[in-house]
Amino acid sequence: MINNKKQKSVAIIGAGEIGTALEFVLNENGVVLNLWDRDIKKCKKATSLSKVIDNAQIIFLCIPSWANREMARKICGHIKNNHEKIIITLSKGIEGKSLKTMEMVIKEELKNRADYGVLVGPMIAEEIKSGQPATGIIGLSHIRWQAKIEELFQGTNLKIRFSDDLRGLAICSVLKNIYSLALGMADGCGFGVNVKSYLTVKSYQEMKEITEILGGKKETSEGLAGLGDLLATGWSNFSHNFTTGRNIVLENEKNPSSEGCVSLSPISKLLGKNLKKFKILYSVKQIILDKENAKTFFKIEMFK
Repeated sequence: MINNKKQKSVAIIGAGEIGTALEFVLNENGVVLNLWDRDIKKCKKATSLSKVIDNAQIIFLCIPSWANREMARKICGHIKNNHEKIIITLSKGIEGKSLKTMEMVIKEELKNRADYGVLVGPMIAEEIKSGQPATGIIGLSHIRWQAKIEELFQGTNLKIRFSDDLRGLAICSVLKNIYSLALGMADGCGFGVNVKSYLTVKSYQEMKEITEILGGKKETSEGLAGLGDLLATGWSNFSHNFTTGRNIVLENEKNPSSEGCVSLSPISKLLGKNLKKFKILYSVKQIILDKENAKTFFKIEMFK
């Protein structure tokens, strides 16, 4: 149990599934925290963003990737230069215009007023809130925060590991969402474990190569952020990206919206001419962005 007299308040920005799962974990550990959302109906008590940020030392951003820059800018406006804080994003995406991953966006907007980090890994929110254990991995801009974060989660069902490869963590978290779309499509086409196992292996192989091309370490894709999160997100009915992929086939969804879908265009631009080397990624791009018929294309093209 944390000594709250020593532990400053924690802020969770975003009362969605993962935000409330994180709240559940930390409440179980007696952590003083404030959950803030722009929809005040989702919060137990109405508190201004400025007050939440002012009182917090560790701030978790649990919002969609496309909202990270705006929120980081707002947070920065409420940070006093003499306050030591860290902002840890759980978002998994790439900004459309800048092609920057989330840790780069946060760093840019904070203007050296605070440290930053990313928290990724196989953390299905519904399982966490049911009391099941999970393991996440955090990358930090400064190692001095490691002891504080270890203390924060000590004794909880969310075990935390650390990595110095922020770039690799961010890239893996994007890729696993995209490849989970493919696994959802396979499920929607009626394929069973044989095909989905094949796709998982091929997806993992592509992820490793892409992670290195885009500046991450191979070891990162081999761990929790890569293979671990791919297995969780690509095989769980609780996964939004998995169910989105399935609905593209079953419901002929034309304009799907998920972190994986949103990341397809920027990851394709980052890869450039290398994109076509990665058969599964390129196939998902053709189905979602180029509007190929998912069922026909998936069955005929994916396994050539």
